[in-house]
Amino acid sequence: MPHLDLIHPVNVENVPDLVHKVRHLRFFTKHVAHGVRSIGDNDALNAHFDQNKSARVFVDWVQHVNQQKNCASVNRRDYIAFSAGTLLTQMLTQKAIETKPQLGLNAASNTPLDAITSFWPEGFIGLSYCLTVLEAIYHQEGLEPFKLHPSAHDLRAWWSFKENFGENPWIAIAYLDYFIGQRPNWENPSLAAYRPAIQKLSGPEHLSGRSV
Repeated sequence: MPHLDLIHPVNVENVPDLVHKVRHLRFFTKHVAHGVRSIGDNDALNAHFDQNKSARVFVDWVQHVNQQKNCASVNRRDYIAFSAGTLLTQMLTQKAIETKPQLGLNAASNTPLDAITSFWPEGFIGLSYCLTVLEAIYHQEGLEPFKLHPSAHDLRAWWSFKENFGENPWIAIAYLDYFIGQRPNWENPSLAAYRPAIQKLSGPEHLSGRSV
């Protein structure tokens, strides 16, 4: 019986200086593909990261966060979470994760995470990858770890996530924040400068994200 969880340190390769290595396309493609496949295996899913879409996911992700990198000097920890949420947004928007149940393997249907993987397997695997990488980077960078909010295991929250994502894909950033126990920016999730943790420490000079 698979053991389901949102954090998969065994299934996602933890390499030194991950925060910088993942910003190189070749490494990014290999790392995401392996992580998605391995997380899927753990959760009784055949999961595949479409490498034909990798370059588009990568470019759109890096371009968006680089346009707002001035916020990293205000709150590096929160900016890294913003980057993780942006990656999740691009992976789901581009439909780069494909899944189907593994033949002959049936996950138990009695736990909250089983229900979530059945409801939205691509969303679950995408978030699992991003959270696992985020946890590894926080550890490597000596930053305060996050603690999952109970809502991360609540199917009702995932129903809301998927429904709102259909209306505004950028809301994935806010839900990632919500699931790791941070105060989300529900109104302008794509703008790093308007994140509560960054606004708390920044002055007017850091609000240039308004035009992104």
